[in-house]
Amino acid sequence: MKIVFFGTPAFSLPSLEKLNLTQQIVAVFTQPDRPAGRGLKLQPSPVKEKAIKLSLPVLQPDKLDETTIETIKKLNAELGVVVAYGKFIPTKIIESFPKGIINYHPSLLPKYRGAAPIQRAILNGEKVTGGSVIYLTSEMDAGDILWQEKLEIMPDEDCGSLSERLSFLGAKGLVETIKAIEEGRVETTPQDPNKVTFAPKIEKEELKLNWREPAEKNWLKIRAFSPQPGAYFIFKNKKVKVYQANVNTKKGRPGQIVLANPKIGLEIACKEGSLKIKMLKPEGSSIMSGEEFVRGYHLKEGEILR
Repeated sequence: MKIVFFGTPAFSLPSLEKLNLTQQIVAVFTQPDRPAGRGLKLQPSPVKEKAIKLSLPVLQPDKLDETTIETIKKLNAELGVVVAYGKFIPTKIIESFPKGIINYHPSLLPKYRGAAPIQRAILNGEKVTGGSVIYLTSEMDAGDILWQEKLEIMPDEDCGSLSERLSFLGAKGLVETIKAIEEGRVETTPQDPNKVTFAPKIEKEELKLNWREPAEKNWLKIRAFSPQPGAYFIFKNKKVKVYQANVNTKKGRPGQIVLANPKIGLEIACKEGSLKIKMLKPEGSSIMSGEEFVRGYHLKEGEILR
């Protein structure tokens, strides 16, 4: 089947690669190049880089307008496929495909509609998540479900690991869904409006660890924001991002350093319990262990962090 692929980040790559082996991708739509790095040079998206390697035509319109519709019609594609494209796709674009557009969303819809389903699932302490392939509609993540599969969240798993596993799950789901569409046996299930929950984008203020909250909640925050953008605390007026930690039971005032041992590590008290910091990154430095941080930054037990 001739398809047009819409995607931008690395999360989209397993789907792009798998579909390139099983379908005829006639064009790849991705976001325009963005400035990045110290020199703020324009950088292509991971999807653009991969599409070029696969010798696939790449399109990067700033707007999905009438010109885009004409371009799509000339491609004679039957189906559109969206995986984390990052732009709202208008109804007219959807209607320009004879078989519509299907979208992979990394949650068990109708739970966690929105921009941050993976982070929100971890933040809420979910034990199970999954992926859904749906028909794209004008309402965000609200289309009929074509395929869905559960995925267990591992006990210490962070967003990076879970995102990778969900990206491969999406590739599997899209291949199976398109095969069902080709064979005329696809089944649709409307989403239950009474079970809808939302996963809004992560705001900057959510990234800061709050010692006045239970250690468990801060631990979930660390996992949800690792490796990017990184949960953090402030030490000597600088951000210290935390990538790995364990929940413990030491007691102290919220934010109090209850362990600062160059051989054993760093532990910080919360409202309930404590956090044993395993891996962190002080602003302007490299990633290090809790023990290395104690040795290099001369922390003292009893200090209060904010």
